[in-house]
Amino acid sequence: MVGYILLIASLFTNGFQFVFEEKLLLKYHIEPLQMVGYEGVFGLFAQFILLVIMSFVPCSFGVDACVISPAGMPFIENPSNYFQQAA
Repeated sequence: MVGYILLIASLFTNGFQFVFEEKLLLKYHIEPLQMVGYEGVFGLFAQFILLVIMSFVPCSFGVDACVISPAGMPFIENPSNYFQQAA
């Protein structure tokens, strides 16, 4: 059930992003590649903000979907694991 809610939320978020981008391109004169660069920068900031938020949200999806903290608590994300895997 939670997966369906996350799926629907991601569809609304993606749709909002497309509509907002089109409104920006119509209102302001921004080159398309410049807009792609802005999307990348804002996406990078959003990724780190969501990483911090998700590291404090308890996980109830099961052991396979959760990250176990050093204290033994299941969380959705663990930043230290994230940066070890990204490196």
